[in-house]
Amino acid sequence: MTFWEAALLGILQGLTEFFPISSSAHIEIGTVLLGRASKENLLFSLLLHLSTVCSTLLVFRRRIGDMLQHLCKSPWNATHRWTLLWLLSAIPAGIVGFAYEDLIQKQFGGNLHVV
Repeated sequence: MTFWEAALLGILQGLTEFFPISSSAHIEIGTVLLGRASKENLLFSLLLHLSTVCSTLLVFRRRIGDMLQHLCKSPWNATHRWTLLWLLSAIPAGIVGFAYEDLIQKQFGGNLHVV
């Protein structure tokens, strides 16, 4: 993948991440249109999503810091419960993603009909 192709996919990721549409699907469509659909794109896609998480944390660092301070100082309440459940909900998704990585990649990797 060239620098410009990676930059184009990064811009696509950044523009579509916060819309109620699948930025992952747009990355997959972009790699197919660029003729770069392959298993190695999974790592690139993960890096794009990690970059999005890091930039989001950077932009919202004060708000996130305030929330974390509130969680540490306040007595247990509904907000604490919701936050804990939200964090716990990521565990099954991670387990399924790692356990079925090959199947998921086979079904979705470069297959625009499924995407």
